[in-house]
Amino acid sequence: MNDKFVILHLSDAHIGKSVDGVDENNVFKPLLDDIAEVRKYENFTTNLIVFSGDLIQGCYPPCDKTYCVDGLENPNCKLNKQYAQAKRFIEEVTKSAGCNAFEVPLLIVPGNHDVNRYLVTETQKIARAGYEPSSVEKTQKDSNSQKEVMKRLDRWFKFAKGLPNHESVKWDDKFYVPYGTIATSSGKKIGFTGLNTSWTAHSDKEKHKLWIGKNQFDSLCQKIDGTNFKIAVSHHPCRWLHESESQDRERQIGEEFNLYFHGHEHSNWFLDLSNHLRVEGGAAYENSEKENAYSWLVIDFHENNGKIYARTYSNSGKRGWVPANVPGKIKDGIGEIKSCKW
Repeated sequence: MNDKFVILHLSDAHIGKSVDGVDENNVFKPLLDDIAEVRKYENFTTNLIVFSGDLIQGCYPPCDKTYCVDGLENPNCKLNKQYAQAKRFIEEVTKSAGCNAFEVPLLIVPGNHDVNRYLVTETQKIARAGYEPSSVEKTQKDSNSQKEVMKRLDRWFKFAKGLPNHESVKWDDKFYVPYGTIATSSGKKIGFTGLNTSWTAHSDKEKHKLWIGKNQFDSLCQKIDGTNFKIAVSHHPCRWLHESESQDRERQIGEEFNLYFHGHEHSNWFLDLSNHLRVEGGAAYENSEKENAYSWLVIDFHENNGKIYARTYSNSGKRGWVPANVPGKIKDGIGEIKSCKW
């Protein structure tokens, strides 16, 4: 019996980081080729595509306040160009994964670089410095307060929501993340959701300053209630959340979800526990200070195991993507998932 579920996971493309996209194209073109080659060689049928944040680099300082700050259209704005390139990138990734945009769900969440930082007021920055669980919950439950805070992601949300996607994908208009339910060939019901860790982000070095919030977590869990395999994705790992939330949220994610993806730290790692698997995502741009990486995850529900096909970018010789090796975890590009019992 074949009951395999195949997920392509990418993160942190930072489109717009290099001048005229030259450095990005050195990585993107071979990345797209590698996705297609691995898929064909392994005979994968892609079931889900995950992108865990920082799709674009952002525009600092804004080259055109008309677009970046006032939200009006301007085709010559740097940020507008980043989104145009990002749309082409997602389309090419989907094509390389062997499907069109409407065949496979795209689970994409915002990162701190997807935030329009020039829409964050000084009052909001001061308020975040004093946040505690009760004030976060108060903000998230007050529709007007939440709407004001989320303005920093309005442009990203318009872009992400406008991407062609599978009919199973719905959007949460309060927290700006997708969620949905799909079924495997054997009838296993899979629920997936994003978790927005960037709704209070406004800079780079924000460890222990970010929030998911109880109201967000509970409401999104409820949207996929009744499924028997649950997937979550966020940009930041839980260790970047405020200290009063990070440990509890990491525990809750481990208990509520079978599978959790995140990005931000540009790592190539996974952790498999008895009923929970966490997969970290690498970056996808040249000259990253940390590892460039992406991965395929193949879950075999019939055999109750899985494999991670981990790829990393090599800047040597011709330059391109090659199998990753992590001592004790990944050998010749493959990591065995043995301890998870699904």
